[in-house]
Amino acid sequence: MRITKLKTRLIGLGFRNCIVVELHTDEGVVGYGETVLKRRSKTVEQNLHELGRYLVGQDPLRIEDHHEKMVRDSFWVGGPLHGSAISAVDVALWDIKGKTLDAPIYQLLG
Repeated sequence: MRITKLKTRLIGLGFRNCIVVELHTDEGVVGYGETVLKRRSKTVEQNLHELGRYLVGQDPLRIEDHHEKMVRDSFWVGGPLHGSAISAVDVALWDIKGKTLDAPIYQLLG
């Protein structure tokens, strides 16, 4: 299974926006994640699209490897903008894994 695309949706919640991330796979499994960073929604959304350039073509089940790569290959390691984007991708990857193994995420995390 490979990731084929990353899509984002910006959803207004009144005083802040929620960014929903969709990771699509070539087997039709879609993983969803979300993040919020008040007053920086568009910046986080663009960061997600940058991360998508790395993720497309990758095996979505290698979650820890992807997390490490997204953090270490960043010019500015860490920070709330980058961390917000990575957290949404992590949740979407775990969602894909849970759907693939037909198990809730809380059981996978142990």
